[in-house]
Amino acid sequence: MPAFLLPFLSGAWNFGKAALAFCAKPPGSYIACAAALALSLWIADEIGYAHGTAAANAADKAAEARAAQAATQANGELQSAIGKLDTKISVDYAAAVTHTVYLTNTIVEKVPAYVTPQTDRAFPLPCGLVRVHDAGILGADPASLAAAGCEADGEPAPATASAFSQNDAEWAGYCHAVEAQRDALKAELLGVTKAWEDYRASLQKAAH
Repeated sequence: MPAFLLPFLSGAWNFGKAALAFCAKPPGSYIACAAALALSLWIADEIGYAHGTAAANAADKAAEARAAQAATQANGELQSAIGKLDTKISVDYAAAVTHTVYLTNTIVEKVPAYVTPQTDRAFPLPCGLVRVHDAGILGADPASLAAAGCEADGEPAPATASAFSQNDAEWAGYCHAVEAQRDALKAELLGVTKAWEDYRASLQKAAH
């Protein structure tokens, strides 16, 4: 030990003996007891705080884990619902279009049986009828359309009744196919909206 520390060591020893002597009898013993009690309370408080902090951290981590698990489950349910919805709509749409195409082709094939060549010769279509028909399909003013091959609306049109019937059947089939597509898009929109609403509800439920 360095020599220059010897005076300090001696002083510390003397101070320690004096402190022990002071604490051995009142009022020093009271002060020592109070100090010891205060120290014990401080240590207990620190231990309790550390334990409480650890418990709170553990609870937070558990809550975060539950929220993450709930979010993962909700996301899986969302993807599953959308996948099932897409499959159902695709199947329904394909069935609707297949039926429309079959029905349209059937009608077109049967046109000659219902509108025969004899009917075509006996009942020529007037050019005015063709003009109004085309205007309705095109969404135009009949006056803006020329009656093809006709000098007057009362003259027979080049188009026959059978060709006119076939054209109408094909056009109606196209419209039904568009309707099927519209219905599929509507079902997709409503289904996806509901799936997202269920997803948000699941997350809100997990958060509480």
